[in-house]
Amino acid sequence: MIAGGSVAAQGRPMLVLVVDDSQLLRRLVTAAVEKGGHRVATAADGQEALNVLRNLPVDAIVTDILMPGMDGLTFARMVRLDPRTAHVPILVYSTAADRQLVEEAIEAGVQDYLVKPANAQVLAQRLDRLEKQALAASDFHPVAVATHLGHGPDPKAGFRALADLAAEAQEALVPLAEALGSGRTAEARVIATRIHGAAAVLGVDSLAKPAGEVSRYLAQGRLTAAIGRYGEIASVVSRLQRFLQSWPDAEG
Repeated sequence: MIAGGSVAAQGRPMLVLVVDDSQLLRRLVTAAVEKGGHRVATAADGQEALNVLRNLPVDAIVTDILMPGMDGLTFARMVRLDPRTAHVPILVYSTAADRQLVEEAIEAGVQDYLVKPANAQVLAQRLDRLEKQALAASDFHPVAVATHLGHGPDPKAGFRALADLAAEAQEALVPLAEALGSGRTAEARVIATRIHGAAAVLGVDSLAKPAGEVSRYLAQGRLTAAIGRYGEIASVVSRLQRFLQSWPDAEG
C-alpha cells in the first residue's frame, strides 16, 4: 500500500517503506513520515517488505524488530545482501530497547535505532539524516583522484580511473553477496580485499574503508558484522555511479 505525500527536502519526494505488524502503529508512523514531507509504502512483516522492495524504488526503510514471521533483523540482513537494495538506509523503530539487540541491529547494517514512542518531529529528523547519509557527497572527485595517482590536476585521467573502479566494484558486488550469504568466508574475503585495494590506490576512502572492514571482520570470524558492512560498499558504489553519470563533460 502506498500513501501520498508532499515534496521532501532537497526538492524531491523520498519513498519510505514502513514495516510493522501493528496496523495502528503503521498508521501512526505513516502520519509522522508524511508530515516530514515523504511518501510512504507499508508492509506488515519482513517477507511482505521484501516483496515491496522488488517492485518499488524505496529510498529509506523504517522497520520494527519484533514481528511474527520474518523479524526486523532478518529483514535488514536480507536487504543488505541484495545488491539492488543494499544501499537503502534503515532506521529501526521499536519498543525493544535491549542493548544487545541494538548492537545486533547495527551489525546487521542498520544505520539508526529509535525507541518507541517518539514524536513526529524526532522521527522526521532521523529520516532526513538517513537521506543525507545516502546522498552525501563523498571523496570521488576526478581532480583529487588524478592528483593522488600522480597525474596532476587532470580531471579526465581521474574520471577514467573512477570509471574503472566503479565497473570493477559493481562486478564484484553479486559474487561478494553470494559468498557472504552462503558463508564462503575465504572467497568473500578475497573479493572484499580486492575492492579495498583498488579503492585505496585511488584514495577513495569511502569505499576502501567498508571493504577493508568486511575483510577484517571475515578474518576475525565475524560473518554477521561483515554482512552488515556489505551494504555500505554497495551504497558507495551506487553513489559513485550516479556521480560519474552526472559529471559534466568528463569524457569530452
